Parts: sequence; structure tokens; C-alpha cells
Amino acid sequence: MRHLYEEWESSGLSVKAYSKQKAISPSTFSYWVRKFKNENSDIAKAKGKQGFSQIPAFEAQVFPGAKAAATIHFPSGARLELFYPAGVDFIKALIQ
Repeated sequence: MRHLYEEWESSGLSVKAYSKQKAISPSTFSYWVRKFKNENSDIAKAKGKQGFSQIPAFEAQVFPGAKAAATIHFPSGARLELFYPAGVDFIKALIQ
């Protein structure tokens, strides 16, 4: 049903018209539409709790060709580069 739901979303058809086209009971398909919309909403809410955190910025001069003292690669693909030596406590505070 998820495949049909995703196909319906991009079809531009009403639930009733899509149901008729696919020979599905409109009430059954409406149930699945509600179910998948609620799931998508729950996923979006959960993702909204992650996202970015504000980190206070300090003005610093980075010279052309300067190499980072430390680079942290997160599973999300984000990267944090520090251009000066930083203590473990400072780094832990940044990534928590």
C-alpha cells in the first residue's frame, strides 16, 4: 500500500479518483492515506528535534592554506573543523 500511497501523492488525483483508477475501495484507500500521512508527520516531528544546534561563533582569522587542528566527521555528513588546538572538554561540549 505504501507504493500506491506514494504513487497517489505524485498523481495529483483525489483519493476517490485514484481509488477508482486502481480498483481499490475508497474507504480502504482513505484509511491507508491517513495512516501514512500520520507516519510521515511523526517522522518529520522526530527529525525536527534533531537538526542544528546554535554554537556561539568566535571571530577568528583563518589564513589561506591553513590546516585544521582537528576535524570531526558526523554520521549525518556534517563536518566540524577546528583551526586551533582544542581540549577534549571543549570538543565534547560542541558535539553534545
